This record gives sequence, C-alpha cells and structure tokens, in this order.
Amino acid sequence: MKQIKTFKYLMMAMMAAVCMTFAACGGDSDDDIPGGGNAQIGVHRVDLHFDGTLPSWHSTVGFHGIKPDGSFSRLYENGNELPLYEISGQGTGYISEEIRDYSICTDNNCGAIVAHVMLISFDGKPAPHDVTVTAVGYINDKRIYTKVFTLPIGASSMVMAFTTDDGGESELVIDNEIVESDFNHD
Repeated sequence: MKQIKTFKYLMMAMMAAVCMTFAACGGDSDDDIPGGGNAQIGVHRVDLHFDGTLPSWHSTVGFHGIKPDGSFSRLYENGNELPLYEISGQGTGYISEEIRDYSICTDNNCGAIVAHVMLISFDGKPAPHDVTVTAVGYINDKRIYTKVFTLPIGASSMVMAFTTDDGGESELVIDNEIVESDFNHD
C-alpha cells in the first residue's frame, strides 16, 4: 500500500510540473503563424490506446486541458462533457481508473492537453508481459505527435505523461526511475 501512495504522490508531482510548464510557456506571440495568431491555440486532443491488460493492477488515467492564461479547460469525450475534479490542488481535470482507449479533447482556444497514466501492481508482483500505451496528440484535428510508452515485463509500476505542448512532449518513469523525458524547457 505504501508503494501505491508513493506513486500517487509522484504522479501528482509530475502533473503539477507539467501544468506549471504550460502556464509558463503558453504562447502569447502573434509571430507563430503568418498573419498573426498562434498555431498551437485551438482544440487539443489526445487519444490513448492500451495494448495489454493487468487485471490485478491499480490504474489512474487523467487529463487536463490548459488555456494560454493558465486556467483549465472543459474536457469532452465523444462530444459529451466530462466531469472535472480538483486534483491535489493542481487544477481541475478528468480522472478515471479504467484501462481502456480514450479520445479526450478540450474547448477551443486552448494551449495544450496533458494526459497521464499510472499503472502499479497491488501486490508488488512484476508485470507478466509488456503493456504499451500509445498516445497521439492533435491540434485542430491535425496529428502532431505520437509516442509509445512501454511498461516492460518484470516492472511493477509505470507513470507516463504526454502533452500536445511544443509539438508533443512526454515523460516516462518505471519503478521510480525516470526512463525518458522530453520536458526540457529552459
């Protein structure tokens, strides 16, 4: 149980860092596209596809839509508005404990959407097989970035974050160690 609490804390810390990055780096420049405006502002969407299941594992899947001013957007799935919850004082977002495919989008005039997934073994037993999560980011229905995250056989936990900010960024933590990170803002 202590491992689950540790990983939930790690996931919330990652979410806070990611959200602060977007609020700080939101695009206010009118020089991003010819004629003014910002090509990153619009409807942002993330599709998540899970390949492999872990029935005795705990999972948390979360999404945040972030506006250029740092506030949070409403979120939608299949045209239906999703209920948003306050997440550890880090803003509002949608949270689910289901391992299933998702396609979540923001309101118009957003600067990013963030998706995060946490998988953790209830009993500490390692994964009996690889589980992959494929994340695809879109801005105004244009595919901008695809990333495949893998919980490898033998691991007992994974936290990943994916965003449409700056053309797509991601981070992966396996068993409390950062495996890869594309969040390299100066």
